[in-house]
Amino acid sequence: MMQKLSCFAAAVLAAMSFAVNQPLAGEPHGLVRPRASNNDLVINTLPQASLGEITLIRAFPRLGFIYPVQLLQAPEDNSRFFVVTQGGVIYAFPNAPDPSPDEVEVFLDLSAEVCTAGEAGMLSMAFQPDYATSGKFLVYYVNNTPACGPSFFEVGSSILERFTNDAPSGSSVNLASREVILEVPQTTIIHKGGQLAFGLDDMLYLSVGDGGGLSSITPPAPSQDLSSLLGKILRIDLLSTPAAGLNYSIPPDNPFTDTELFGPETRREIFAYGLRNPWRFSISPLSGRLFAGDVGADLYEEINLIEAGRNYGWPVVEGMDCTGLDGFECNPANFVPPITGYGHEPGNNAIIGPVPYLGSEFPDLYGTFVYADFSGRIYGFRFDGAQVTANQLLCAFCGIDPIGMGRGHDGEVYLLDAGWGSPAGVYVIRPNGMPTQTDLPHHLSSLPALLQAGSGNGHLVPGVIPYRPSSQLWSDGAIKERYVAMPGLGTITRNNERGWDFPEKTILIKNFSIPLDDRDPQGTAQRIETRIMVKDGTNWQGYSYEWNESETDAVLLTSSKARTFVRTNLAGEAYTYNWHYPNAAECRACHTVAQNQVLGLETAALNSDFLYPASGIVDNQLEAMDWVSLFDAPLESPVADLPRMPDYRDATAPLRDRARAYLAANCAMCHQPGGPAPVQIDLRWATADEDAGLLNLTPQSATLGIENARIVAPGSPERSVLLARMATRDAQHQMPPLATSLVDEEAVQIVSDWIASLPKPSDQTGWMLY
Repeated sequence: MMQKLSCFAAAVLAAMSFAVNQPLAGEPHGLVRPRASNNDLVINTLPQASLGEITLIRAFPRLGFIYPVQLLQAPEDNSRFFVVTQGGVIYAFPNAPDPSPDEVEVFLDLSAEVCTAGEAGMLSMAFQPDYATSGKFLVYYVNNTPACGPSFFEVGSSILERFTNDAPSGSSVNLASREVILEVPQTTIIHKGGQLAFGLDDMLYLSVGDGGGLSSITPPAPSQDLSSLLGKILRIDLLSTPAAGLNYSIPPDNPFTDTELFGPETRREIFAYGLRNPWRFSISPLSGRLFAGDVGADLYEEINLIEAGRNYGWPVVEGMDCTGLDGFECNPANFVPPITGYGHEPGNNAIIGPVPYLGSEFPDLYGTFVYADFSGRIYGFRFDGAQVTANQLLCAFCGIDPIGMGRGHDGEVYLLDAGWGSPAGVYVIRPNGMPTQTDLPHHLSSLPALLQAGSGNGHLVPGVIPYRPSSQLWSDGAIKERYVAMPGLGTITRNNERGWDFPEKTILIKNFSIPLDDRDPQGTAQRIETRIMVKDGTNWQGYSYEWNESETDAVLLTSSKARTFVRTNLAGEAYTYNWHYPNAAECRACHTVAQNQVLGLETAALNSDFLYPASGIVDNQLEAMDWVSLFDAPLESPVADLPRMPDYRDATAPLRDRARAYLAANCAMCHQPGGPAPVQIDLRWATADEDAGLLNLTPQSATLGIENARIVAPGSPERSVLLARMATRDAQHQMPPLATSLVDEEAVQIVSDWIASLPKPSDQTGWMLY
């Protein structure tokens, strides 16, 4: 079925891009000069860009837990939640609006083996990515020894242990399956850290506190000592064959694996160091980045973007201020500063979180990292891949003492109340407050020029310019129309490296129609969505409109949505298909800062022919735009000398160029320097193959079970993880990661053929890439 979807797309694109028409008399170009001013398609006031205010609602009103520290769901299972309690019991209960206490099951009880003095206890659990089939999960706790409790300075060890649940959909944990993975000796009952999470690379990440006490702030101090696991973020591999003498393997791309460089005593498990008490962290499922809240001492509660090999400074600095501790030479420039945080004004005492909000109940909060203070204050920040762009108090006092956080598969964020020894509740975030004034239309018909553009007639609106990138982002075979509407006679500033610069209040419009029958794509195309991007200051805001069944109007969506259609493939077989409408902020995942927040509006992608609907003329888009003074400066060179990217479906173009054009259009917005992707790959069109971080290089993330895998294995498509990610729609590993549920089989074949055409390393002469 998927193979047949791309056939109609090639025909449609060919008809749109390569039709030959006679120029109209007196007009040498597709656009008419002088250019008309756009006075009709303008949106001046957008909804408030701040994060808004929140309120907390009791999520499961009849349930309460003693000191709950973590809430989570198992992979591929939305049917129930799990709550980890400090006392050593993990509970499971149905994912329902109001489950009863009788429906709560004890999933695992280690209460007799867990020390609960101070900050010790059962601290976290994590399900292996393959839990649905293997039943394997991990717990992290401080063990119960005679030293637990009598003295602040006596406690056992932190234990990382793995269990197997023989029936993953139930609660049949096999206690005989337990195996100790790692043991970290402890000296006090505080600063345990204790978060477990698997990354998008399928590696297990673990936060470990500095252990507390005088020794934690005395040189050499364990947080700064690479021979100690205290005060660190650890990264280990539990899915590969264990290394000799270990119950896990060390990822080869961990930063301190070179014992000759760092010394034989250095612990190779260390991913980052210089932390005090990283009680909670989270890994963004969109970018793979790890954000850790580090509980401060006297000055500052901080959030750090954790990156391989980085030193975050404790106990030499707190935040970016020198602590003044004896024995340490303090130069803040030697350490990585926090990306945000807050000081110890009255009431603040310990940071909890952060967790990214990816739900649909509060669209304005989408993409915000929610974090809290143990005092009850709740905050949020946004991160654009390079810096924090918004950070504010969301709730001054929400009536709970948050001790832990969690997120469901639906993206909603939950906070766990400490309860102070009484059964405490689980709370979910909801919006609070009145909507702001805006002239963003609720229906396209409220702004007639926008309705006309959304109907595919935007070229008839004065000053609105149609365009089409040579290679398009794959959207499950959807047919698209695009327009740019700058206010008045606004102009574009070009650059040849990334997306162009547009004036404030520019509107980009993209219409989507899906063919309900692949045998007649144009005749059965149904208009389903109009997406707009509006430039607000230096940032772009995205909004989605859903068309009604009669295709007469479209309504603004306030949250993401799935809509089901019945489509027919070329063989006449009907199949069910779900179209995804993004929520108002979801667009940021692809419209990255690295790509200047615009897609397809760049020199190489628009140095191509386009059939202009109003004039009926086929013209090079750069020449047509230059003809009507759309740029703030004339083209510096003939278009033949400017970067040019082909349509990857154009069989007359060189195979290599077709493959790289697909990767540029579908992947480069994240995979380029400064992009949000956690791996160092540069898929921009202008980047040479040998500089792209692809050829014969070991994957920095999951290998998808491929033996001797490479990102791109020259001459061996079957060993190329890049190709495997293109060919899967497993949500954890697919590429592109968002807004597609069907494989672009034609693109997979093009990239496969290109990889097969590359000379294998043994066939190369003069140089090799390793």
